[in-house]
Amino acid sequence: MGISIIARVTIGAAFAASALYCSAQDYPSRSIRMLIPFTPGGGADISGRLIGRALTERWGVQFVYDNRPGASTMIATEITAKATPNGYTLLMSTGTHTINPSIFIKRPFDEISDFTPIVLVSMSPNLVAVNLNVPIKNISEFVAYAKSHPGKVNWGTGGHGTHQHMAFEWFRALAGIELTHVPYKGGVPAINDAIGGQLTMVSVSVPGLAPFVKAGRVRAIAVTSAKRSALLPDVPTIAEQGYPGFDVSYWLGLIGPAKMPPSVVNKISQDTNAALKRPEVREQFLLQGAEPAGGTPQEFMALLKREIKEWADVVKKVGIKPQ
Repeated sequence: MGISIIARVTIGAAFAASALYCSAQDYPSRSIRMLIPFTPGGGADISGRLIGRALTERWGVQFVYDNRPGASTMIATEITAKATPNGYTLLMSTGTHTINPSIFIKRPFDEISDFTPIVLVSMSPNLVAVNLNVPIKNISEFVAYAKSHPGKVNWGTGGHGTHQHMAFEWFRALAGIELTHVPYKGGVPAINDAIGGQLTMVSVSVPGLAPFVKAGRVRAIAVTSAKRSALLPDVPTIAEQGYPGFDVSYWLGLIGPAKMPPSVVNKISQDTNAALKRPEVREQFLLQGAEPAGGTPQEFMALLKREIKEWADVVKKVGIKPQ
């Protein structure tokens, strides 16, 4: 007598549950793919590789870094959403994850229900810098320059809808200036064009842009956070320069597909927290201008939900129409 359909389904479900359980118990037993939604050399790439190396030392397995820039981080994010939820595909997500719902009507995933937040990795300011040949040394001079050249000042970021883009759109609205935004597929191409003079200004995270400032290839005029960057203590905040209360920090965090085994999520979260507390790892992040973060998956989920609402309010205020 053949096995019944019900029995086959029951046995199949049992094997599936067993496979998930075993993977959680044995995790990790092979290399892990980390998707990075920007080009190599930017803040997400730098921080992703830093935490990947720290976890490799702890787990003894390699991380394979897969840079998939474009579409306001949605290319890498969609790949993550469709991956098997076993912990072997992770996304180094950015604050753009919480902005996209407000500016893109059609998206191939839901930013909350299709993902598993695991751990907040780092926080850093966004850095604003200008081409060396323009007569701008601070935010007041930038605003004056923009008002005397309405619509002719172009500025670059790592993409439309990114944290850096929206932070400066918010500032642009507060300052009452007209600018032309030029989105790239990552911070490094935008920085290169700011150096070459194709852009007047560039806004990228501190880890991605600080090396070029220190090398004297662009001039930093502000950071977007409430406090100055320890890496560039001489660069004032936007709030200090006449816009009190302005505060936008750029976060990075590990996210996986929905329905990951809780034991795997907890292991990644706890071991990442432990790695971020190691003095040598903290120092590596701080040297890049990023503040190590950490926390629980639940705290990270709360951050995502809160920022989705906050950025929706900002999008309405600055008048960006969803597309």
